[in-house]
Amino acid sequence: MNDLEFTELLNDLKKASDKIWEAKLALHDLSGVYAPLCIDLLVKSRHIPKLINNRIERRQTETGLDVVNPDFWDAEMIIALHEYFESNFPREVMNAG
Repeated sequence: MNDLEFTELLNDLKKASDKIWEAKLALHDLSGVYAPLCIDLLVKSRHIPKLINNRIERRQTETGLDVVNPDFWDAEMIIALHEYFESNFPREVMNAG
C-alpha cells in the first residue's frame, strides 16, 4: 500500500468517525426529548420497575443519577423501559391511544 492509499483510508476513517459522532449527538438529543416521558410514566405508576439485568440500578450506580433526572434516560434506558412495559402489560393497554 502506498502513502496515497493509506492517506485515503485515513480520510475515510475520519469521515466515518464524524458521521458516528453526528449520530451519537442526534441520539443524545432525541433521548432528551423523551426523558420527561419516562419520568412522568414512573411518577404516575408510582414505582420503579425491575428491568432485565437490573439496568436501572446499574445505571444509577454508573452515573450517580436518579431516575427523575432527565440525563439518566439515554436511548438504551428508554428502550429497556419500553420493553419492560411491553412485556408486563396487556397489549390492550399498550395499544390504547
